[in-house]
Amino acid sequence: MLPYARTPVRFQGVISVQRYLGRIIQHRIRELRAALTSLPTIGGWRCFLLYYLAFVLCALLFGFGSGLLRWEPVQASPGAICPFALALLVRPALVEEIVFRGLLLPREHKTIPRGRMLTICSAALCLFVASHIVNGLFFRHSAVALFTDPRFLLIAAMMGAMCIASYLTTVSLWPGIAGHWLTVATWVLLLGGRSLLGARIGAAAAGP
Repeated sequence: MLPYARTPVRFQGVISVQRYLGRIIQHRIRELRAALTSLPTIGGWRCFLLYYLAFVLCALLFGFGSGLLRWEPVQASPGAICPFALALLVRPALVEEIVFRGLLLPREHKTIPRGRMLTICSAALCLFVASHIVNGLFFRHSAVALFTDPRFLLIAAMMGAMCIASYLTTVSLWPGIAGHWLTVATWVLLLGGRSLLGARIGAAAAGP
């Protein structure tokens, strides 16, 4: 009879886990909604600008120095470039900031111990960088050489760190979305990213 006696206890345990996970999901959704519906203060935008300029300086020096970046403006009409740039705003900028910052990072982080926050941010950054490798290996085979290139991954890590710092400082996703979009659009349209990705700019354009 003992196995049957334990069944209600196990069932209650499953229900408790489901309730716990449900509360976590609800909390993450609430924080994501707040991060998308709030704008930074003037001071917050200034902090983001400092983070972004530091990232751009490091990325340009390393990118041109390593040969990953080169001046290569896209030859296309404004009517083709504008829809392509808007598509980049949605993906990767908006989608990746929602997933890797909005859902993975706590918005109300000031009460969390510094060591724990460092672990959470490091894990989120590693997942962000790893997602590019997975994308190249399983989805965008034409860009697998790029998405597994240590130079590209290092710049991606720099940008991810900048977006994390911006989110934790401003508790808004919009600075990170703006920086993410501006970086990718500049890279694809001016610095050789289109050739490396094999992206088509026109009616069939798709974001990286």
